Amino acid sequence: MIGAGPVAIAARVAGLALLLVPPARDAEPMPVLPEQLAITRSIDVQDEDEFQTSLSARYLRLPHERSTTVRAEFEYGVTDRVQATVEFPYGVRDPAGESSVNGLEDLELGFRYALLDFRTRPLALDVGLTLGLPTGSRRKALGAGDVSLEPTFTLSRWLGRMNGQLSFSWRRSGIGGRAEAEDDLEYDVALLYPWREWFLTFEGAGETAAGETAYMRSPSSSGSPASTSSCWLPSPSASPARPPTTA
Repeated sequence: MIGAGPVAIAARVAGLALLLVPPARDAEPMPVLPEQLAITRSIDVQDEDEFQTSLSARYLRLPHERSTTVRAEFEYGVTDRVQATVEFPYGVRDPAGESSVNGLEDLELGFRYALLDFRTRPLALDVGLTLGLPTGSRRKALGAGDVSLEPTFTLSRWLGRMNGQLSFSWRRSGIGGRAEAEDDLEYDVALLYPWREWFLTFEGAGETAAGETAYMRSPSSSGSPASTSSCWLPSPSASPARPPTTA
């Protein structure tokens, strides 16, 4: 069980962002950023009435198993600062010495709110909440198989020409179910450096579940704002910059 620690950490992050944020500079919009990253939840949210679909694949190789997850995500900008999301994940697990399993994982419905708008501030922050529905299978370890709630936070900061992004989420699964409630923490970081029409990107990720923590590094590639791909490999990568939004 994880107590008040994650809540305290999230509150400190939000408080620090609000403390350090400079005055808004509406006349000087910030440089555009990629809408999708391989691991980290990008600070970018959709503009009002903008609809986007994305498809991503993630491969993870551990000593005791290999797994692949393909996610189809739909995003809609309710306003310039509020975004609604729906995500359909499909997983394949291949445990060592056992038969492989596959199937739909837990469906996710969520929203994000740009508390400090990334379009006009060098220091930006968004918060969100995701509801997981039990469409997966706990027996096959494809999703939690229970209702879950996941508060999320994404912080972005421009440091000269380099952009750094940090995302944090705390998933509480087993809500209202027969199984004991479980906590899962995820924390991701991304460093982006613009180069011509691309962003040179390096990402790292950490996950803590059932008292165990794993750290990963990954490259990312994005052929267009509507598609992404990723794999767990220890190397940097490049992502194209999103074209400027025109009125």
